[in-house]
Amino acid sequence: MLIQIFTETLCQQCINGGSEESIFGWKLQNHVYKTLKANFGYECVLICRQDSRCQSFNWVISLNMCEFSNRTKEARPEDFVPDPDRYYYRRDMNRGKVYVS
Repeated sequence: MLIQIFTETLCQQCINGGSEESIFGWKLQNHVYKTLKANFGYECVLICRQDSRCQSFNWVISLNMCEFSNRTKEARPEDFVPDPDRYYYRRDMNRGKVYVS
């Protein structure tokens, strides 16, 4: 419960700060290139900001885990699906460019 409250507060801060957008109860699947255990979702935000491949990530609440993706829900809407155990975060600032061949 405490983690969920903290995560919800974090999500508001991300939205208000303009750096990330978060959506509770959804995930982007099929584009995870790396996972990482973390105590709080904010750790995922910091790591994603430092990784040029990171376009978005899912925070897995029950596992305290980040799933870093190289795509966004806008780029792959067919892979954006409901999941009550996740928050989806899209990185808005300093995203690397993805070139499709």
